[in-house]
Amino acid sequence: MGIFYIVRPTQLVVVFLHLIGLIVASAGVAGVSVGILTVLLDMDTPTGLLYVLSWCGSLVLMGLTVGAVVLTGRRGVSIPILLWLLSMATVTLPREFLPELWANWIYPWTPLQFLGKGIRSLLYVDQSMIPGSTLLALGITLALGLVLLAAGMLKPVGKKEDVVRSEERFSRNA
Repeated sequence: MGIFYIVRPTQLVVVFLHLIGLIVASAGVAGVSVGILTVLLDMDTPTGLLYVLSWCGSLVLMGLTVGAVVLTGRRGVSIPILLWLLSMATVTLPREFLPELWANWIYPWTPLQFLGKGIRSLLYVDQSMIPGSTLLALGITLALGLVLLAAGMLKPVGKKEDVVRSEERFSRNA
């Protein structure tokens, strides 16, 4: 019950709707991307595992984006854009081909390189399972996005007087 003193019930509903939207949107993005990939590739692809990995990856990146935007407003979009820009060279090139600064400081923490490793592993190396390091990195990134979303939910919205008035209205109706 203590969380209701900090967070208004409408904020909980909004966060719940964000999470449902993330799950549905990421499932759609994963379905389209796997569909395009299986049509373009003329090889035997593990479609089910590729869909699960794509769904997890898009859910993680969408969760990070929504969490950053909920916490910091429009400025939060800069976080996923920065990750995307930093990760483009990481995903397309092996670590050995990257400059030393990039390979030692940026490569280890970009979430897209783990997604790229997982997709390469599924398509070319072992088509039977998703690598554990990929799932761990995606789980940590999803947890970061959920923490950002929760922190944004706890952030005061509007003027202090508006919050007090809405809490008084809520307590009168309860």
